[in-house]
Amino acid sequence: MKLKNRLINFRKNIKINQKLIIDSFQVNHNSNVCIFCGTKDNLTREHILPQWIYDKDPKKFFVTNTNGISQTYNKSVLPCCLDCNNHILGNLEDTIQSKFKNIDLSLKHFTKEELELIVLWIETITYKLQMMEIRRKFKKHKDSDFVPYLADFPIGILQNLELTPAKVFSNLRHSLKKLSIKSKTSRLNSLFVFKTTNPDFHFMHSANNFIFIELPKYEIAIFYFLIEEFQNHKEAFEKCMGIIESEY
Repeated sequence: MKLKNRLINFRKNIKINQKLIIDSFQVNHNSNVCIFCGTKDNLTREHILPQWIYDKDPKKFFVTNTNGISQTYNKSVLPCCLDCNNHILGNLEDTIQSKFKNIDLSLKHFTKEELELIVLWIETITYKLQMMEIRRKFKKHKDSDFVPYLADFPIGILQNLELTPAKVFSNLRHSLKKLSIKSKTSRLNSLFVFKTTNPDFHFMHSANNFIFIELPKYEIAIFYFLIEEFQNHKEAFEKCMGIIESEY
């Protein structure tokens, strides 16, 4: 009940403040406001991926597509107020982690309500990834020289040169808006949570396409189509497996 009430307030705050948030980052990509409610008060640092996912290992990293250089997960943070960070997202992550700890996917599966919570959790990560790409500036590719002119452009705009800055912020706005939607029923065919025996943590993300997280500690893997919706789970599963086989 506590989480339910907090998520109600979370959605309300996003609906009220989403224009303020997006406008703030359009004016200044490094704006120091909470990325979920827009307040400037009591700001903390919110990790893009929760630290328990990668066991707080400071050596684990991902590679940015544009810079072509690595960045550690533990240093990948965004501004987030104390209430959104600890009381809302912290509560959501504690609940998700508890569900992962107490299930054996070879014996049972998550309920519809639990799957909807997982979708919400994945959507918060997706939004944070987009915000990271908006805030982080292009430095240089590992095989190239530093270009001062390009240093003024956020990675999110350079990621796909077919996208205009307006479209990049439109995608960001859409991701934030999705967090304000209570029902995730229409998104459940785009989500796969299955058992894995791989001993290693694994993370893949393709902007506006999919996200994949493998959690060996819980023997759970999660694949989620970020935008695409499907009429049935079988159709989505075949496409999911094809992506994993080619990208993993």
